[in-house]
Amino acid sequence: YESTFSGYIRGPVPEGLVRGLYRMLLARDRTDRITKLEAKYKKVMEGVRVEDSEVVVVHEVGRIARKFAKEFILGVGNQVVRFSFPSIETRPLFGGGTGVEIRGGRFYEGENTAYLDAIARDTLENRRGRLVAKQMTRLLAKGQLTYQAEKNFGPLAGLAANIATAATETADTRSWTTLPQAFYITRAKLPPGTSEVVIKTAGRIGEIKKLTAQKGKIHLLRGIE
Repeated sequence: YESTFSGYIRGPVPEGLVRGLYRMLLARDRTDRITKLEAKYKKVMEGVRVEDSEVVVVHEVGRIARKFAKEFILGVGNQVVRFSFPSIETRPLFGGGTGVEIRGGRFYEGENTAYLDAIARDTLENRRGRLVAKQMTRLLAKGQLTYQAEKNFGPLAGLAANIATAATETADTRSWTTLPQAFYITRAKLPPGTSEVVIKTAGRIGEIKKLTAQKGKIHLLRGIE
């Protein structure tokens, strides 16, 4: 989150992640790592104790951007060549109203931990060179088929082959459409006793749970828009 992954979230390093890491280091008595963490995040880590009971909610916000085809048609010699490339456009991310409300207490706002639109776009762009190379190989092979068809069976056969090869040159737009647009995580300390915990994702109430605080226990829950 402090380096290359920072481009795949919206917002700063998630404070809940820092507090969770600090709690783990305390439990394992990793004083060497604690000293390094305190140098950057001492204020964020204030009040964190291993014995506290917490609720951690993983929220799934929206749906990941779909791939679509960008197409170009060019005339090359006596043939029509169709270029078709997959593309992804990121959309605005709305995670407002995502978090956890402890009834009778405060609302803990969720933090973006992964913006999958940006991850999908960059993954595709990193593969762009290989995709173009494969497409050029296909187009050369199809051009040869069209040339042979025209040579062996005449201009009409060549035209039919050219139309067929152009029509079948389509971008691969398959994608993981069941993934969310982004993941948010909310980390909240539970007060003593039993509390009503209201899970909200993008402003919608998804679930209301009754949780009992137990020493050192972490309740892991899921929130879906």
